[in-house]
Amino acid sequence: MPSTEIDETPAAARASLGIPGDAPLVLYAGRFAAPKNPAVLGEAFARVLRARPEAWGLLCGEGPDLEVVRGALREAGVLPRCVLPGYRGDVWAWMKAADVFVSLSVYEGRPNVVQEALRCGAPCVISDIAAHREFIPDDAARYVPAGDPGAAAAAVLALLDDRTTANDLSARGRGATAGVSLDAVAEAYRALYDEVLRRG
Repeated sequence: MPSTEIDETPAAARASLGIPGDAPLVLYAGRFAAPKNPAVLGEAFARVLRARPEAWGLLCGEGPDLEVVRGALREAGVLPRCVLPGYRGDVWAWMKAADVFVSLSVYEGRPNVVQEALRCGAPCVISDIAAHREFIPDDAARYVPAGDPGAAAAAVLALLDDRTTANDLSARGRGATAGVSLDAVAEAYRALYDEVLRRG
């Protein structure tokens, strides 16, 4: 993870996407495809935005299941308070501008986008899957069952309502990324390869 570049990135200006500056902002960034759990993701965002009429959703990315998410938001009547801008090259800036970051994948390789969100200081609500547990401590994010949009929405709403807790979670999340850098990852792979070669 390019920690220095992330740290030097300023927060995005919400007005650049037509989002009110004082609106609670919930962010997703990633592919809209089956491993990312689009039906549950869309329903979770819909529940949050129905419960908080002042809140906005920003869902960045592309993929074959984008319309699944858009349809859930439209059916819930909250699509006008959602921005779906496609792929964004400035996602770190939006992670820094968001109040909560959400990732409800059912499968991940290495969850880079979640680690980047943590590094950016975004309080994270994430699915309770092995790939997340492998790299993200229990107290660095809010874990929810991958198939439960109600639990995900409740976790997001709790963080929007309790900014002290959200700020504490943000600090723990940033702390959890302290040892995650490109050099650290390269060194971990080198050590693994050395061990494999040693064992023959």
